[in-house]
Amino acid sequence: MPECRAESPGAELRGVPLRRDQGANWLKVSQPPLRLLLGTDAVDGLREYHESILAELTEWEELSRSTAVS
Repeated sequence: MPECRAESPGAELRGVPLRRDQGANWLKVSQPPLRLLLGTDAVDGLREYHESILAELTEWEELSRSTAVS
């Protein structure tokens, strides 16, 4: 997964538009996310990571399922 650090340019400002534009309304949703990703790089990085996990699962799925105890 690509490394993201708080020292990245503009990192300290990424949450500002959310607070300014949304106010506290986003906190009132029925099921807020456990972790809110801020920025395209965060979303893309996490998606890439999970897609690689899914690809590995798919590759080994048949063998994994064949070991099930009934």
